[in-house]
Amino acid sequence: FTDVPGFLRWSRSGNRWQDTFYPNNSVDHSILEVADLIFKSRRGIIVTGNLRGAQLDSDGTDSLSGTIAHFSQTIGFPILASVQSGALRREYPVIPYAEHLLKNPLVSNGMQPDLIIQLGNPLISTEISKVIKSNPSAKHVLVQPFYPYERADPDQTV
Repeated sequence: FTDVPGFLRWSRSGNRWQDTFYPNNSVDHSILEVADLIFKSRRGIIVTGNLRGAQLDSDGTDSLSGTIAHFSQTIGFPILASVQSGALRREYPVIPYAEHLLKNPLVSNGMQPDLIIQLGNPLISTEISKVIKSNPSAKHVLVQPFYPYERADPDQTV
């Protein structure tokens, strides 16, 4: 029981094991809480996994990728996009070849985010996952549709 990832951190914190907000019952509270985390953050990052539901507009562009890129520029966070993020990897605020850059210890050890916003799941990039795991004090927010048959947070970092 005590070898579950995140148990030691949780047992020392005095907090609930997991704060989960579902749109059906507390959308206002969750949006305000995430907005407050973004406002207080000094070194936030956005990581993206599988962005299901991305659809092309009539002109052939992916509106979801554009929306995420605009959001990133607005709040000033860089995007670490995994290979399954599709067209988002070609957008401006995405760090190109982030998975390769993070293999360098100087880069990966120097990345100390205080807030991680994860859009989509799962993450298949081991390097991006290492950044999340190596920063247990960072707040981690996962935004994705609820899929009851999936483990949305296997590392217990959200």
